Amino acid sequence: MPDGLDDAEAVALILNYVTAYQAIHRSAKLMRGGTALVTGAAGGVGQALVQLLRVHEVRVIAAASERSHPLLRALGAEAIEGRTRPVDGATLALVPGGVDAAFDGIGGAQLRQCIRAIKRSGSVVWYGFVGAGALFDVLRNAYDLFIGARASRQLLRDNRALSEGPSAVPRRSAEVVRAARCARDRTEDRADAAARPSA
Repeated sequence: MPDGLDDAEAVALILNYVTAYQAIHRSAKLMRGGTALVTGAAGGVGQALVQLLRVHEVRVIAAASERSHPLLRALGAEAIEGRTRPVDGATLALVPGGVDAAFDGIGGAQLRQCIRAIKRSGSVVWYGFVGAGALFDVLRNAYDLFIGARASRQLLRDNRALSEGPSAVPRRSAEVVRAARCARDRTEDRADAAARPSA
């Protein structure tokens, strides 16, 4: 541990790097020489991921706001805009076949972009929820991960998964669809109740 760190800084340092290490080696099982996308790359875990991935000789595409790009380049990553533009398009422009792994600390719509940015045999490690504001967003992210990007996109494009019921999706995903439906219904009920004039 570097000298001069107080206890809170030491704990934050340890947690960020342990999280990053576990994500790379235990969850994604990323091999040397691979490619990776890191969202929220300027954050604590994001920077740890970038540094550990570079030590592991992985090509890193780091998504963050433009003001953080010099820092990420100094860490050895290829920086892309992570707030105002879709990260999947920018990633696929740099790695046309898709990356081996995506590490998402944002969630929400960005998780779906990460899924689209990986190659067919790639993996997504989802460790953050800052972009998934409501319970439905979290359930939607779980649906996207467990059903899979390609099946999810096709099912949602056809609008069968939530409109025709569980028979329109593979059996293993029926529970996820039911949970997503319940969350959607609760959200709509709350919105309806909030819109009603009080007596």
